[in-house]
Amino acid sequence: MASGVLRKNLYSAQPLLPSTSPRTPSLILVTLVSSRHVDVNKPRRVFSHGVRSVAYFPDGRHIASASLDKTVIIWDVESGRQDGQPLQHDSRVEWIAISPDGRRIASGIDEGGMIWDALTRKVVQEIKGGGVYKVAYSPDGRWIATVPTAHEGLVRLWDADTGRPGREPLKSGFCVAFSPDGSQSAVGCYDGSFEVFDIMTGESVVGPIKGHTDDVRSVVYSPDGRLLVTASFDKSIRVWDSKTGIEVGEPMLGHSVAAK
Repeated sequence: MASGVLRKNLYSAQPLLPSTSPRTPSLILVTLVSSRHVDVNKPRRVFSHGVRSVAYFPDGRHIASASLDKTVIIWDVESGRQDGQPLQHDSRVEWIAISPDGRRIASGIDEGGMIWDALTRKVVQEIKGGGVYKVAYSPDGRWIATVPTAHEGLVRLWDADTGRPGREPLKSGFCVAFSPDGSQSAVGCYDGSFEVFDIMTGESVVGPIKGHTDDVRSVVYSPDGRLLVTASFDKSIRVWDSKTGIEVGEPMLGHSVAAK
């Protein structure tokens, strides 16, 4: 490969298999060769149930996958091989997040949240308070945010070391993201709005801002923290100024199905 050509390994939890088995749950390694070309390699494993979430470890050498088959599996990125034994759960695993130092794995299941030691593969803490649909670590690793499985349930912050509630619930929402500096968290809501909260005080600092006409299913900060991007069931993606809540540019409307 010529020098200067971008090559990066990405993973997809979508069933990108040939048309003979379009719905087979699998984990696919996608190699980004350039801005216009990707290589789709063979599935790393075919699962008995769907893969719900994948996450990179900070060193970029391993990823973890969460599946409805009640497991979290760690993979070696270069070889594509499973690394060690699976993290076995009592129910399906909806979401995973890796701590910033790579030492912990947080998983969301129907009964709550689990915090695992990535080296020993043992549970070190449990988050109790209802089913957990999504989890996210704060950039400093101090907090874990959870989104409940229950519709209209409250997004909560937990102490990552003890698994205890660390703040009052933020609000009802479907997704959550921390700002890059860890000072704020953004919550995407069922009514098409988003709201930004101060982590230390729990107070709302931006919003609620409503631009979508359906559930906000995903929210993410730009690396510099200046922008927020929201994706919705209304098939659109919108970009916002994270400090003012003012929309930046026109919405992206090219999706034929819900944007997540």
